[in-house]
Amino acid sequence: MRNYILICLTSLLSLNCSPEEVQQNYLDLTFNLINQEGIITSEFENGAQPIFNLQIVNNSKEDVFLVSDNLNDENVFEVFSTTQLNENSDPVSFGKPFKNAGCYYIGGYHIKSGDIFSIKLPWIPEENETSNYPSILCNYNFSNDSLRQGVYSTSLDVQFGFQIGKNTVSKAIQKEITFSIN
Repeated sequence: MRNYILICLTSLLSLNCSPEEVQQNYLDLTFNLINQEGIITSEFENGAQPIFNLQIVNNSKEDVFLVSDNLNDENVFEVFSTTQLNENSDPVSFGKPFKNAGCYYIGGYHIKSGDIFSIKLPWIPEENETSNYPSILCNYNFSNDSLRQGVYSTSLDVQFGFQIGKNTVSKAIQKEITFSIN
């Protein structure tokens, strides 16, 4: 009886979902800040700088191509002070860890079935380690100042486009992170 109920529920669910919605569900997008050890955190010791960590996981049985990323939007990974305000009573912007996205974009970024497409970018990139940074980003912002003690926020509000087989699907991620330098 239990199997019969599961089969019925699965059939009903599949009737209500388009193939694009099913394919979207196989793509997991996460955005976090991590420390130097790769641990997700929102608290950093004075002198330590956050690493921006965006991951796209392809849980489908097909390879996927990230064909549009919109990472060039103005406030992607932009860091704001939540305690300092400018003359318009808006939070003070400290900038971003990169200047441009989509640098080596030829036909999209291939994400194999079961693979993770990862973007890990430190607030202050190290010039001698740029080969370790993702090719989707370029013109790293080497001129950033170290973030001093305080409370900050950053966000990601992006719509990604993916090519899965002959279908193009989109998936959005929207997340704001408040973090502190202690």
